[in-house]
Amino acid sequence: MTNSAGILRVNNGSLPTSCTATTLTRNGLGSCAAGAYMQGAHLGAGIRICCPAALNGTEILDPSPGQSSTQQEGMHACPGTTSGPLPDFVTGTSSSGDAFSCIPEQ
Repeated sequence: MTNSAGILRVNNGSLPTSCTATTLTRNGLGSCAAGAYMQGAHLGAGIRICCPAALNGTEILDPSPGQSSTQQEGMHACPGTTSGPLPDFVTGTSSSGDAFSCIPEQ
């Protein structure tokens, strides 16, 4: 739907019915439950928006201890550890946004 200025509104401000807000902590990070990916976050409030998906690989932390973070297109990103059509998914983040937990698309 577009408004009178011709701007397309993609999100009406409500969550898809399968996504939920959470304050769960796993792996020392604010995270989604196992089997879910992070669609968005309010880092200051410690809230993550998580959506279910078929994710069942081994989670990795980025950056790993003593390493610098993975960068893609000038932004911190999960490292590409799969050869599939989709990238790895963010499943959690530190309160500063400097550390991610990531899991490969299966």
